Amino acid sequence: PALSGGFLSDDYSLLHTFYGADAREVAARVGKTFVSGVGPPSNQYRPLTMASFALNAHFSGANAAAWRLVNVLLHGANAALVALLAWQLAGAAARGARSAALAAGLAFAWFAPSVEAAAWVAARFDGMSLFWTLVAACTFLASDRWRDRYSLASLGATVLAFMSKESAAIAPVLIVALAWVKRPEDEGLLRGTVQAAVRALPWIAIAGAYFLFRASIFGDPFR
Repeated sequence: PALSGGFLSDDYSLLHTFYGADAREVAARVGKTFVSGVGPPSNQYRPLTMASFALNAHFSGANAAAWRLVNVLLHGANAALVALLAWQLAGAAARGARSAALAAGLAFAWFAPSVEAAAWVAARFDGMSLFWTLVAACTFLASDRWRDRYSLASLGATVLAFMSKESAAIAPVLIVALAWVKRPEDEGLLRGTVQAAVRALPWIAIAGAYFLFRASIFGDPFR
């Protein structure tokens, strides 16, 4: 039903940022967000999502339904990824794994607060950051070693999550938790925890680089 509604609240500022500008000007505005983000008082670094808004403005104009459709599709993709992650954690051969995964995906899709992520265009920051975080998690679980194609895909997705919204800071923490889940059964609690942190070091390094970059462009890595 939200597809028939108009723009809401902060949606107008996003429309105003890109609507009516020629392609060169739009490219310049998007490029600036990649280099310097949105400065004080916002201190936001979300260039990837801003680029998606620029594409909406270019191809959809002021058609709110087209902007919101991207959010709806993104939310559906996230629900599917939640189901995939649940299936991976349960174990493909586990009894009832598919049913449990489907239940997890449906619970996420119809969880009441999800309405905001789907109906409010400006909430795409959250949906896109979560999308890349879930891609990073699923590909990490599929990997055998940190330099195989799945691990490299997971590292790439983590970078894209950080370029979508600051909430991606949860991604390296999630990877550490998943590394602990993947630990050999003969590893004890302490050794398993240490080894999980070691296996997740490349993802932790990405987080460190991200906060150093924030410090360089905003003067404060956490504000």
